[in-house]
Amino acid sequence: MLLMYIMTYRNTKITVIKFYTIIQIVIYLIPFYLLTFVNIHHTKYDESIRQFYDASLLYIFIFDFLLISTLLSLNKIFPVKILSFDSQSTFLEKLSTIEIKVFIIAMLLICIVCDIVLYHQGINLSSNKPPALVFLSLDQLPTFIFQPMKVIANLKYVIFLCVLYLQFSKSQYKFLGFFLLIYLIIYGLIIGSRYSTLLPIILLLIVYRDIFFKNKIRVICLIIFGTIGVAIIFPFLSISRNIYMETGTIKDSEPIYNLFSKLEWVINKYIIHPQNVDKFGGLEEINKKYFPWFNYFENTIIFFTKEISNILSGRLNYLHINAEVMKLTNNQDLLGISYYLDNIFGLIPRFLWMDKPIITNNSDVIGFQMGLQPTIDKTLHFAIGLRPIGESFLAFSWPGILFAIPCAILFYIITLILNNKYSLHSLYLFYCIEFLKNDTFHVIVPSFFNYIVGCIIFICFFFFVKITSSLLKKKFDIRKQLKKTIRLFIVILISFRRRW
Repeated sequence: MLLMYIMTYRNTKITVIKFYTIIQIVIYLIPFYLLTFVNIHHTKYDESIRQFYDASLLYIFIFDFLLISTLLSLNKIFPVKILSFDSQSTFLEKLSTIEIKVFIIAMLLICIVCDIVLYHQGINLSSNKPPALVFLSLDQLPTFIFQPMKVIANLKYVIFLCVLYLQFSKSQYKFLGFFLLIYLIIYGLIIGSRYSTLLPIILLLIVYRDIFFKNKIRVICLIIFGTIGVAIIFPFLSISRNIYMETGTIKDSEPIYNLFSKLEWVINKYIIHPQNVDKFGGLEEINKKYFPWFNYFENTIIFFTKEISNILSGRLNYLHINAEVMKLTNNQDLLGISYYLDNIFGLIPRFLWMDKPIITNNSDVIGFQMGLQPTIDKTLHFAIGLRPIGESFLAFSWPGILFAIPCAILFYIITLILNNKYSLHSLYLFYCIEFLKNDTFHVIVPSFFNYIVGCIIFICFFFFVKITSSLLKKKFDIRKQLKKTIRLFIVILISFRRRW
């Protein structure tokens, strides 16, 4: 299975399938290897579910083999000219330096305004209550404008990619690139999203992969510092987005909204007064008596080490979720094909269907039935990601393997539409990541249309800047020619007068 992913990654130029193989290795194979070789597993794991782990791996292997084979066959029958990572098309080359700066800065300001409004309205937030913005006072806006604003706001990542590519040829964009990197990371931290926090760093590594992954020493250093950084950032993101610190006893817990109170709770719980923590070498009493500072340091190391383990064996362990899906389908009816009808309903804009119900796959309910979520409460942000493989089994059982074929067709359509000489590689690269990030495919078609709308908005704004600049230049040239004509007329008149 690992060999299939490695061979696919190395022998194909299709970006979307390259990213897909990396994701599959991280969320399915790494958790399996951790369980097999070092016995690091999901907190809900027990031996009774091990048989479903093996069945899940078989299902995943057949599903992905069918998906990859179908996609490569489509590309062989109807080949698509694949743009390389470094291919930036000719879009930005059509603009002058001033036009590029106007385009990027204007588009970025629009995205920032959308970010502020969405934040104020509590959209895209992983926490329950956004802190108040004292400089902005807005009433509750109509819900149908949120989706277009989210589409526009996401274009800031495309702008970031454009700036990164421009830095290859023009060093004057380095400051703008650094500013965007800092802004995007801070934005992710503010909304409490792990994905939004790491995405700009991932994009940076992709664009400058030849520099960062030039030799093995750099790769090792990146892995070490990346792991430490994730272990530090993710716990604080979890702190900022949760209002109930004791997730196991929510009904008996008091909600905590203040960020500093949350930090104080975590420090006391895991650093100052840890409970049920395995110490290094059993030196707890000696450390407390003679080296209290070392005891706190030890607790801190244990805390962050456990966070790394929890991320790999818990948050990114979709193999366990898939096994739980298989176990659940033994005891209840399957979802059936109606589960995917949301792809049709989701295409109807909310401004045309004002009473359109909220589209959800009820993953919080499914997670509760699996025993992975402590409660069913819509006010709390509890949900699980099933991924298309888990969804297909939950909907069709083992025949769900055939769902790999429409998935492959969708992968091909994305490549066909977004990866061509009339598009911008930054758009294709970003939307490939956005597409594969989806934990659910029950509304993937409306999401894909949002990507198309985002591309159209980006390209239309590009041509708006180009046309406006051209008109201004013509107007300037007309004025310039008029001044020259008047000046020449005056010179001729003066000369004629002197002769007279």
